[in-house]
Amino acid sequence: MEFNGTLTTIGSLPCISAEKSCEVLLKYTPELPAWPQLPKKSFKENMYVQYSENFPGITIDEENQKVYIITKDTYSQLEKFYEHFLSNDFEHFAISKDYAAGFHQLINSGVVFNGIKCQTTGPITFGLSIKDENGQSIFYDAQLRDVVIKHITMKSLWQLNRFSLLNPKPSDVVLFLDEPYLAAYGSAFTAISREDITNSLQEVVRSIKKSNNLRIGVHCCANTDWSILLDTDIDILSFDAYEFFDNLVLYIDKLIAFVNRGGVLSWGIVPTNEEAIAKESNESLSARLKKYIKILKDKGVQEQKILKQCIITPACGLGSKSEETATKVLELLKDIKV
Repeated sequence: MEFNGTLTTIGSLPCISAEKSCEVLLKYTPELPAWPQLPKKSFKENMYVQYSENFPGITIDEENQKVYIITKDTYSQLEKFYEHFLSNDFEHFAISKDYAAGFHQLINSGVVFNGIKCQTTGPITFGLSIKDENGQSIFYDAQLRDVVIKHITMKSLWQLNRFSLLNPKPSDVVLFLDEPYLAAYGSAFTAISREDITNSLQEVVRSIKKSNNLRIGVHCCANTDWSILLDTDIDILSFDAYEFFDNLVLYIDKLIAFVNRGGVLSWGIVPTNEEAIAKESNESLSARLKKYIKILKDKGVQEQKILKQCIITPACGLGSKSEETATKVLELLKDIKV
């Protein structure tokens, strides 16, 4: 699949109805619909909870909206976890309808897809978000980090296997790992090393690619050290271009190398905050995107490659917005021109 400015979304929508959410995505992003995550429908569709189903030792407290592990339970279940992983027991890692109503609505809709976008919370964000009973992020435990990496890999592969039953070509499926926590890299509150981040992402990406001919991206909706992602084997870099394009350009040499090897830039050019939405139009956002593309061209990135290897999205997910705001964002998105 060549992109050439293909439209898609980050994933989440503010709808309560799974049926309506799929109708919305098929209306605005028919070439590459993302299955819709619906955090307002259920706490289980929160991006940290949605992929926690069957994680060893997991406790989900819907009433108090908390998710955490009980360490002794986790360690007592590790042997069974690795058995499921090593035997490629994808159904053990299934995401049930209670956790992803939009996913199941989309795959049962009877729609013939030209392309599909899947998404999974990435290993860094998942591992830092899920804590033990003492409030410690499980990412800091080397054994549990390995479990996170394998769990996220299998959650991703389960999605891809289910969509393969709809017979899309592997090349028409993309998968994004959502990593908002990368924005915290380097802060005093997140003591993770560059090596830990890179190794964790690389293992997930390579494990998925080993059995699937598809393109994998990472989405970060805030600023980060973009060289970390550009140094991995990802195929798509999804970023908030509206706010952080200038920061990305600081890594121009790595960006040139990424695009030259076929890397796709997924431009989050449509803002998702109400103040910015109110002052923008399809024309102004198209002009902004063309200006940014010219900057890259002037810095040595081949324009033809940029245009051919280009996806356009909102800057971030829409799940926390009102339906009115989400509709405005999607209306702005639908007529963006590169």
